[in-house]
Amino acid sequence: MITVQFKLLLTAEQQKLLSKTTYEYINSVNDLVDYVIAQSIFPKLSSTKFRAKLPSCVKNEVVNTVKNIFLKNMKKVQHKTLRF
Repeated sequence: MITVQFKLLLTAEQQKLLSKTTYEYINSVNDLVDYVIAQSIFPKLSSTKFRAKLPSCVKNEVVNTVKNIFLKNMKKVQHKTLRF
């Protein structure tokens, strides 16, 4: 396996677009995690179920990220319960 390192040289417009997309992605994940944890159950989510200025493929990644965070959170909650 060969590893190649490279550096992207972005224009000012591309940097703005990347920053906006990253900001929107992080906000979407945070909002959905708060919603899902408040529900205490993971609802059926898809890219059409929430609004964000992101392409649908990135929205699907948001849903996958939220699901992983929720499942990790539920595992931690289950470990903290005491059993007799």
